[in-house]
Amino acid sequence: MKNIIYFLTLWTLSIKALADDKTLRYYNKNLNTQEALTQSTDLKSKLDSFVELDHFGRIAYRKPLQNNHGKVLVLFHGIFGGASHRNYNELLLRLDAKGYKVYIMDLPGVGASYKPKRRYDIQVIDEFIESFLEHVVKEPAHIIAASTITTSALYVASSHPELFSSLTVLSPVGARSLNKAPSLFQSLFTRFDTRFKNGEIDPYINLLTPKNIKFYSSFAYHDRSFINDTLVEESQIQQLNLDQRWITYAFVSGLIYRSYKLATKDLDVHLVPTQALIGSHPKVFKPAKFIPSFKKPETLRDYKKIKPQITYKLIPDSAGAIWR
Repeated sequence: MKNIIYFLTLWTLSIKALADDKTLRYYNKNLNTQEALTQSTDLKSKLDSFVELDHFGRIAYRKPLQNNHGKVLVLFHGIFGGASHRNYNELLLRLDAKGYKVYIMDLPGVGASYKPKRRYDIQVIDEFIESFLEHVVKEPAHIIAASTITTSALYVASSHPELFSSLTVLSPVGARSLNKAPSLFQSLFTRFDTRFKNGEIDPYINLLTPKNIKFYSSFAYHDRSFINDTLVEESQIQQLNLDQRWITYAFVSGLIYRSYKLATKDLDVHLVPTQALIGSHPKVFKPAKFIPSFKKPETLRDYKKIKPQITYKLIPDSAGAIWR
């Protein structure tokens, strides 16, 4: 009974927290299928192409620069409220400058890609990674995947090694978590089925207010100076992308999950050389400031215990957002 009262109390307080700070800098209900305009040159979209993929519709992506002839790289960004290909803006410029042939894209349900109302889970991401590599890249490539997407990239590398030259996972997840989902708290708080059925908008929009973006970003960065106005604007560009809420709700509700153990179970590092980059200052995510956390952050040691054959590297002075 105590647990029920505890979770109901947290749920009520969480609803109140999400109702605060409704300064919607970019929200326009009449532009829910477009991306917001931005005055920042650094945040202009780099995507210049579209491809129709079975089961996913029109996917927005960028082809490699015409004069680059180096190794083929494909960057898969993570999933969270304001996610898009822009998460790789800094890394993309460096890789382009070194002559690599780099593909980036907006994942299905995200940004300028088709965003149908559907239920998203990790199997959907698996199918997309496989389809994009097979039908767009069309040759073995060096894959870089971030955060939640890492378990999908590892899993696809196990089942389709012929698509990979190598795999780099940035801030992998699931060493001591993601064995099952959603948790009781996620079920009570996120109410995925209700929000999905009713097409609710407010929770998604409030997730992308400046106040909430700064709070949630605090778990991704060891150096707080990275949490600046440009970072806030990058996430808020997605605020009028209302159809992106379907994949965001699925992510927040714990529907996109897979443990690291399951993801790497059949991975052969001789077929797909694999490295995992892990920040030296990992943090435990909390859904709200007032909710205590009794978890410990997942460390490099936790991942090594599960799959020691993978090459692990500790990135100094970094938390979760290693790609920055």
